[in-house]
Amino acid sequence: RHVKRMAQPLVDSALAGDRIIAALARVTPGESVWAHAAHTALAAVSVGARLGLDRQELIDVAVAALLHDVGHDWSERAFAEGGVAQHAAPHTFEGVRRIAWATTFNRSSLVAMRTALEHHGASADPQAAPPALFSRLVAMADAYVTFLSRGTTRAQWMSPSSALTRVLDLQRASVQLALGVALVRALGFYPPGQLVELDDGAIARALVPVADDPERPWVQLVADERGALIPGGRREVMPLPEGRHIVRALPRDLWPVDAARPAA
Repeated sequence: RHVKRMAQPLVDSALAGDRIIAALARVTPGESVWAHAAHTALAAVSVGARLGLDRQELIDVAVAALLHDVGHDWSERAFAEGGVAQHAAPHTFEGVRRIAWATTFNRSSLVAMRTALEHHGASADPQAAPPALFSRLVAMADAYVTFLSRGTTRAQWMSPSSALTRVLDLQRASVQLALGVALVRALGFYPPGQLVELDDGAIARALVPVADDPERPWVQLVADERGALIPGGRREVMPLPEGRHIVRALPRDLWPVDAARPAA
């Protein structure tokens, strides 16, 4: 009940067309378990809205995404303390147990339990019985956020465009190809936080896609056409101007050091 209450504003914002997806630009390596869960829920709800899920379905998706790794803490601590063998307490089974213990059996809790159980098997053998749609949706969102938050050094930190490419590659074997399409429509061709090179040589940060034109995001200029960094207070946010286009997404090792900080 409490988690559903927390999820409702997120779902309502997504359905209202608010640009909340821009918050994914804040995903950083080593983020907390709670931040990972919140970012996964944001990505899953945004993609679910593109799939046409209704409000109740999106609330169930948000709850499942917030709780998908709820078994991690117990299973990892128990293994570290030597209380159980690692294979005897996978966090997916422990997550189901924790959710079942904490609530009554209803549609939302059953979706959350199934998602906790299946989200790591959503890319399994295509000949096997496929996981539920919500499990696949949360698994895809989880994979995207996980790719973004990997790496212990700046050189290892994956760019948003690289993370999107990796997730789409995982989706190639999926029987539900619409998920990959919905992910691109939610994130755009240049996901939130991605630095791009414009046709005049300037560098900009992509923030949010335009609803019906994922190739032309709202951007924030980071460096001018000469390569000079623009001071933070003068970095204007605007739709990609008409007549201008993005030449390429910059790999992380070409990002200016100053621009590596998350956008406001």
